Parts: sequence; structure tokens; C-alpha cells
Amino acid sequence: MRLPRFLMIPRRLAATVLLTAGALAGAACGTSHDAVPAADTRAPIAVTATPVVSTQIREAIEAGGIVQARTTATVSGRLLATIREFRVMPGDRVRRGQALVVLDGRDLSAAARQATTARSAQDEGVLAARAALEAARAGQVLARANHTRIAALASRKAATAQELDGATSARAAADAQVAGAEAQVRQAEAALASAGAASDQAGVMASFATVTAPFDGVVVEKLADVGTLAAPGMPLLRLEDRSRFTLDIRLDEGRAAGLTVGTAVPVSIDQPGGTPLTFETKVVELARGVDSGTRTVIVKLGLPGDAGLTSGLFGRAHFPGPAKQGLLIPADAVVRRGQMTSVFVVDGEHARLRLVTVGRAAAPSAPSSIEAVSGLVADERVVVAPPTALVDGHRITVAGAAGGAR
Repeated sequence: MRLPRFLMIPRRLAATVLLTAGALAGAACGTSHDAVPAADTRAPIAVTATPVVSTQIREAIEAGGIVQARTTATVSGRLLATIREFRVMPGDRVRRGQALVVLDGRDLSAAARQATTARSAQDEGVLAARAALEAARAGQVLARANHTRIAALASRKAATAQELDGATSARAAADAQVAGAEAQVRQAEAALASAGAASDQAGVMASFATVTAPFDGVVVEKLADVGTLAAPGMPLLRLEDRSRFTLDIRLDEGRAAGLTVGTAVPVSIDQPGGTPLTFETKVVELARGVDSGTRTVIVKLGLPGDAGLTSGLFGRAHFPGPAKQGLLIPADAVVRRGQMTSVFVVDGEHARLRLVTVGRAAAPSAPSSIEAVSGLVADERVVVAPPTALVDGHRITVAGAAGGAR
């Protein structure tokens, strides 16, 4: 029977309809059964795992500071005089007592020579006064002997009263001459002492024309030029002793409350264009007062002088914070990819990659451990030093249990 013309379908269109219907039927049949995943045919990877440990830890408090030489000095003059010469330049190493700067002290040198001459004159005066004293004492001896002889004669009526009076008067005059000579000696000695003090003072003042190093160190800055009129207290050079350094940090009053001299503190010092230097140091000085404006305390941490440090470098210190309960895992269990941190957690026979947040804190007895802030719970096992071939969901065999982060 022939169909009406409007119900007839072209052959190509009929074939397309049949294929589409078959595909839809197959899809409908597939939704009636669960998909069966393909079996994991990859060989298992042997790993080492350790449990996540819950323990008391101390969170480190980081604070920054500036490296300073333990001993520094700004060298200045004591005279109002013109600078004649600089004998050192920045970078030079100097010894204690070494001449650094020479000022124009010619007038002081002349005064010192004059004082020395006056002292020599007083020396001669003392010698003359002592000679006069010896002469007076010789005359005194003669006068006393003559008086004794005349008195003996007068007692036998062999000498007159006038002769006895003359001998007595001569003895008194001799005693007075001795007393006067002794006073002159004391006066000359006092004048000599005064001249000596004046000479010493003039010599000291003349020595101020040469500015010397107060300690062994390094010249780090030149603060004046030749020809400048230097006033007392005017800075000329700056020195620092590079045998000892400190990291000076201003710490909040509350955070500094638990610190004492001798507290161990790890520090890292930034180097321009280089790897930071790390040290295990101690608190060597704590300021007794609190800054009223910032409510901070200056804490000084000792640094070695043989590490190539210089003043002005920036450093960081990690002070011990309050104890808290936290989770520790080995630091080498953490996988870092850019800003993402994760660990592989043992899930039966498979390793599951899990994102975690880690901190800086570590137990003092396990410095290789790190705190897991989030993403893990206690007693879960994490893979230690995961192989590079390990991926999420890979089958594993735990070859041995590590001791754990304790």
C-alpha cells in the first residue's frame, strides 16, 4: 500500500533517525548499571610513615633588629684648634693609643716647654734653699758649742756676763737662721710641686693636639676635614670594635617579660645578595627601663665577631613563646609546590594527598619537626620524605614505621 505523499520519509533521513534512536536506547540501558572502574595495575611504592603526635610546643615569636658593634665610639677633640692631619681613613684598623687626628697645638707645645723650664728653675731653687739650710745648721752647731763653752767659763767666774749674753744671743740667732732656712726649703719645694703640676697640665693640654684611639677597632666614618676648626666635643671619626656584635631588638613589654640574660635565642642575619647567616645565640643584655612612648624593651643578643658581620645589617630573632598543645610532623614529610603545602596520609593501601597548613614552631627535643596547624588529626600516619613518583591515590606499602615527631 502506498502512503500518502505527505507521510513519505526520505531514505537518508530514515537512517539518521534509526541511528539516533539506537544511541539513545544504549544510553538508557547504561544508566541502569553502575560504572566499574579499571583496576589499579601500578606497582605499589614502599614508603616510611610516622604518626602525627600531639604534644606541648612553643610557638616562636619573630622580631627584627639591627646588628650593632658591642663597643662604638665617636672620637672628638678637646681643643679649639684647626685640624692639621688625618692619619687614618675609613676602613683602617687601629690599635688603642694610635694617633688618629693631629690638631694645631703649637701654642700649647710652647706653653708646655715654658712650664718645663719653670720646673727646672724651681728644681735649682730647691737645691739652693737646701744648701742655705745646711749652712744655717753648721752655724747653729758652732753657736751652740760656743754658748756651752762660755756658760761653763761663766760658772767658774772665768767669763763675764757680757760674754755669756753674746754667746746666748748668737745661739738664738743661729736657731732662727735654721728655722728660716727650713721654711725657705719648704717654700721652694712647694713652688717646685706647683711648677711640676703646671708642667704636667701643660703637657696634657699639648697632648690633646693628638687625638688617639680609645680601643682596638676599625674606622667606619670620617666626620670632618683638614683645615676645619675643631671645637671641643666636635665629632671627628667614628670607631667600632668588630670583635663583638649584638643584635639590638625592641621587643614588646609583654613578650620581653619572660626573658632573662642567658636565654637561648636562634637568629638569622640577612646578607646583601647572599644566604642569611644563622646563629644560636643568647640574651646578653636587657634594658631595665621600658620606653614610655612605645612600651618596648631593648633586648641585645650576642653575635660572634669572626662571622664577617658589619653594623647596620638586619636580623631576625625567634624568641620562645608561651607553651600550647599542638600537632607535630617531620619537616621532610611536607610537600611544597609553590604556595601550597601538603602531606601524603596513609589510607589503607593508598596514599592520599592532603592540603595542610604548617607553622614555625618545633619541640626543643625535635628541631626537625614542624607544627601542623590544620589539615591533620592526632595519630594519623603521614609519609616521611615521599618519593617523587608518589601521587595522590597511589598504592603503597609501609616499609617501616618512623619514630614519630616527638
